[in-house]
Amino acid sequence: MRARNLKPGFFKNEDLAELPFEGRLLFAGLWCLADREGRLEDRPKRIKAEIFAFDSVDVDKLLSQLASFGFILRYEVQGSRFIEIPSFLLHQNPHWKENPSIIPPSLTQKPKASHSFIDDETQGFRSDDRPKNPGQAQGKSRVSPSMNEGKTGLNPHSLNPESSNTPPTPLPQSVDQPGKNPAQQYAPEFEAFWREYPRKIGKGAAYKSWGKLKPPLRDCLLALKWQKKSDQWTKDQGRFIPHPATWLNQRRWEDEKPIDPLDAWAMEG
Repeated sequence: MRARNLKPGFFKNEDLAELPFEGRLLFAGLWCLADREGRLEDRPKRIKAEIFAFDSVDVDKLLSQLASFGFILRYEVQGSRFIEIPSFLLHQNPHWKENPSIIPPSLTQKPKASHSFIDDETQGFRSDDRPKNPGQAQGKSRVSPSMNEGKTGLNPHSLNPESSNTPPTPLPQSVDQPGKNPAQQYAPEFEAFWREYPRKIGKGAAYKSWGKLKPPLRDCLLALKWQKKSDQWTKDQGRFIPHPATWLNQRRWEDEKPIDPLDAWAMEG
C-alpha cells in the first residue's frame, strides 16, 4: 500500500456516516490501494485480503454502498472491472515519483458530490449536498495492452486527485480517447496556464478548479514566473511543487512575491 493523507474532516462527513464503520474504513483503505489517479481494479476478494485480512466483511456489498453515495465509481472497460475515486486528487498528493496510471478512466460523468471539496475549517469533507445521481457507472475506453497480462494488481509496482460547479466550457470526458487531440478540449486560457506550470499532473482536476475559480490568467503567469525560481520549487528536483489543482484551489496566484534582500538593502540605502 502507498502512504496517503487522512484529514480530520473525514470523520465528520455526514454522508459517510450513513455507512457502517467497515464501509468508512474500506473507503480510507481504497486510497492506499489506488494509483496516483485514484484508480484500482474492482476485485472485492483481493481488496478484502489487503484491508480486512483478519475480519469477516462483505467487501462487494460495501463497495456498492460507497458507489451509491458517490464516493467511488465502479465501471467496466472491455470486460475488466475498475474503481475510480472522483475526489482523489483533491484530497491526496501522490509522490511525484509514482508512475502514471495504466488503468483507463471512466468515461461517464462524475457524480457531483460535495465530498469532492476540501473544507477550509476542517481540511476535510463538506457534506451539505448529497449527490443527485449516485450509483455504479459503466464506460468504455482504450485499454493498455499490458492490462490483461497480469500486471495491474491492486498494488502493482508499475503503478504508483471535483467540483460540483460546472465550468463554463465543456470538459473532456477522457484525454485517452483515440483520434482526439486533448489540447483542443480545454479552454485557451487554461492551456496557457498549463504550458507554464512546471508540474504537469492531474490536468482534469486542475481544469475543474480553473472553471470554478476563473483566475485571471495574467496574474497566474506573473506569479508562476517568480514561484518557479523560488527555493521551495527548485529544491529536490521540484519535489515540493504543488499539484496544479492544489495551486489553484489555494489561490496561489495571489501570493506576494518575497522581497529580495539585496533590493531591501538598496531601498534602505
